[in-house]
Amino acid sequence: MTDQQKRKTLRKTELIQLNEDLQKEIADLRVMENRLQATNELLNLFLRKSSRQEYLEAVVNLLYQWSECRGIGIRLIDSQGNIPYEAYRGFSSAFWKSENCLSLQNNQCLCSRIIQGNPLLEETSFLTKAGSFCSNDLSSFMARISADSRNKYRGVCVRSGFNSLAIIPVRHQQKVLGAIHLADERQGCISPALLEFIETMAPLIGETIHRFNLEDELKNSEQHLRVLSAQLLTAQENERKRIARELHDSIGQSLAAIKFVLEKKISQLNSTANFPGIKLEDIVPMIQDTIEEIRRVSMDLWPSILDDLGLLSGINYFCRQFGEIYSTIKIDKDLSVAEDAIPSALKIVIYRILQEALNNIAKYSKADKVLISLHKKNNHLELTIADNGIGFDYQSFPKGMGLVGMKERVELSGGDFTLTSLPHQGTSIKARWLIS
Repeated sequence: MTDQQKRKTLRKTELIQLNEDLQKEIADLRVMENRLQATNELLNLFLRKSSRQEYLEAVVNLLYQWSECRGIGIRLIDSQGNIPYEAYRGFSSAFWKSENCLSLQNNQCLCSRIIQGNPLLEETSFLTKAGSFCSNDLSSFMARISADSRNKYRGVCVRSGFNSLAIIPVRHQQKVLGAIHLADERQGCISPALLEFIETMAPLIGETIHRFNLEDELKNSEQHLRVLSAQLLTAQENERKRIARELHDSIGQSLAAIKFVLEKKISQLNSTANFPGIKLEDIVPMIQDTIEEIRRVSMDLWPSILDDLGLLSGINYFCRQFGEIYSTIKIDKDLSVAEDAIPSALKIVIYRILQEALNNIAKYSKADKVLISLHKKNNHLELTIADNGIGFDYQSFPKGMGLVGMKERVELSGGDFTLTSLPHQGTSIKARWLIS
């Protein structure tokens, strides 16, 4: 080969390589352009949509356009640890009903494991670096699953005829909010490029969901504050009315009776008539009853026993009074905490929670046993009030001032409030504070 031919061959090789590099650069630019366009579309959705639900439904439609998969869904973790589909398209009603009620705590399935980041060993080879799962031949994937692991799959996707499946976590920073679910009956529908593309969009979707969540939380907080303020005003007026009634009907009547007896005695002392007199010592029990009534009203307004003897004595005193009125309810107490270990600011909070809880038990629970526990464990002070009554469905129960007030008291004092109740299985209230 002559030098000229060698130069031509080398030049041809260089041109081929240059063309390949140019084609790759063009492809990369197209990918960047597509991602930029997709980012703009997602940002515009955030600006145009007024609610998280509207946004998610629009995102599902975008995912459908990008992927052309028949089934698209977005699962989000709710406050109870469930992962329902907040938006979806292409799934049958039977599939949706079966898959919409999954729980991270109670259900073994591929979706829950990917969201929690704890896949089985057989699943790891199907994961991307971003933690997404993808299989374009789901039947073959399931056929390779060991017999011991089969009970950890619900198998609904396979029974529904899906062969291509991808589950892509949606995160805000490091927190997983849920997952994008892609499914199709055809094999090979989810290419690596498509999967990577949606993975790059997932953080933006997660950021937008987080912002909508913050807006919803702010709206709920404002609404909750308005409701609570209205309830507080009503409670204040009702309390004033109650105190005024007790002062008038009880203490006022007692004082009027004492005044009448004293006036009659003075009249007898000034009279020369000879008839049996009123004994002054008969007035003493009336005065004593009035004093006791004043103490009772005062105790309702502020339990002075907390200042004089402490919370533990206050709890015992209140439970003793409660037992005298509601003799059919047995109260067991486990007060395994020292008085000086209870912060002063928490004593009135705990006392008021105890008052409200026991009053609710007496009114509604039909319980005959109550356990009151107050103990310190691992720098936490924990109060538990549990009964064996009829219980109730907390989600559908009207949020009266009692439950709201207890929760607000605990949270405003820096604690965590938990209420557990099921119909016919009793109710348990727990309040927990971090203390030094």
